[in-house]
Amino acid sequence: RLYQTSTLALTPEEMAQAITDIIQQDLNLEFAAILHFEKNKSALIPLSLSGSKRLLQTLSEIGLTLRTVTINDVSKNVFLVQLLNSKSQHVTHVLNDIWGSAITKEQLLAIQNGSNLKTMLLSSLVIGKGILGVLILGFNRDYETLNTFEKESIKSFIVPISLLLYKSYL
Repeated sequence: RLYQTSTLALTPEEMAQAITDIIQQDLNLEFAAILHFEKNKSALIPLSLSGSKRLLQTLSEIGLTLRTVTINDVSKNVFLVQLLNSKSQHVTHVLNDIWGSAITKEQLLAIQNGSNLKTMLLSSLVIGKGILGVLILGFNRDYETLNTFEKESIKSFIVPISLLLYKSYL
């Protein structure tokens, strides 16, 4: 379904939402999110988030919408700097690695306890030499338990996602 997504008349936010909806549903993830990287502001700005019923319920209970949480001062976050500098993929089990500076410790703990979130895979969305953003996939199992086919499948759709998102900005 991802390859059938058309870029015609879609804003970057609409394109990102279409992408995360497809990925979250088809891979049965806790969540999928796309954040746009604003290099001059050193910020990751959410374009979309699609989540499981359990995660969305937890977020609602604590009065939080990750769809509106900008991660500022990315240059001060060692985990995110490594991800962006390597232009590759990184795995974490710790929400704090991503949103530690953007939401409270209580909210992080509530998300961890209230959802079935086990592992997050972050992939840089690269166009040419620049970074367009980050795709975050939240798994309800440990990333290491995915088989080789599943891992390769995920890697294979990163470039098309980057291109779809890039075209939506044109």
